[in-house]
Amino acid sequence: MNDYLSLLEEQQKKIFHLEKTLDKDHPDLAMAYNMLVTVYLAMDNVSLAFEYQQKAYAIQQKSLEPDSPEFAITYGNLSAIYKGMDNLPLSLEYEQKAVVIYEKVLGKNDPNVALGYNGLALIYKAMKDLPMALMYQQKALAIQEKMLDKNDSNLAISYEIVSNIYKAMGNLPMALKYQEKVVAINERTLGKTHPELAASYTVLSNIYRAMNNLVMAFKCQQKILGIQEKTAAKDSPSLMITYSSISELCRDMRNLPLALEFQEKAIEIFEK
Repeated sequence: MNDYLSLLEEQQKKIFHLEKTLDKDHPDLAMAYNMLVTVYLAMDNVSLAFEYQQKAYAIQQKSLEPDSPEFAITYGNLSAIYKGMDNLPLSLEYEQKAVVIYEKVLGKNDPNVALGYNGLALIYKAMKDLPMALMYQQKALAIQEKMLDKNDSNLAISYEIVSNIYKAMGNLPMALKYQEKVVAINERTLGKTHPELAASYTVLSNIYRAMNNLVMAFKCQQKILGIQEKTAAKDSPSLMITYSSISELCRDMRNLPLALEFQEKAIEIFEK
């Protein structure tokens, strides 16, 4: 949060200077407002993000061509703002506008276009339109697998979105396939004790458990525990959750002594 506060202060000073030195409809001022919006969105302050995005949009409508790349940034921000307001139809409308501009300006194989497709997929998923979500996420992946390094974090994000969509559609084998790709990238790039690696193992464990493959779910939980015992405090809530998850798995596997052992560890943390 302190980093965001520093960015906010820096951007506010920049805008104060620009408002004194530039015409009120200057495109540079709109760009500065857009940057401020990005900071407010990162801080989850949707109302102030919306206020400054409206200022930027008003300037751009007077000073820019309709297919200017700057409009794509604004439309993307408006999509995020409306999504934060739970107005998914408007969020979808503006994300679509952003993607149209990116496709025109950058070409249909640019990684930034893929990020736009990611955005559309997430909105459609939030709207429970899973076939459309899957279609756009596959379009994103088709670009990313051609253009990005196999260890790129954006590729891992896309694989995880695809996995989540398949899981929501009840297609657990496909969900598993893509989550395994996420884990493989994270193992290669993050190091064996990174918290994000533990998080990706958690998702994998949940898929295995939904498939009633308790042995593989248990192996994933053991990997999570191995990371957390090295990196988390002994009374960490995340450690408590893992102990409890392992206890439940052991109970389902009819290993009651081990289930009891891990549940006692979870309770010990809870009571501190």
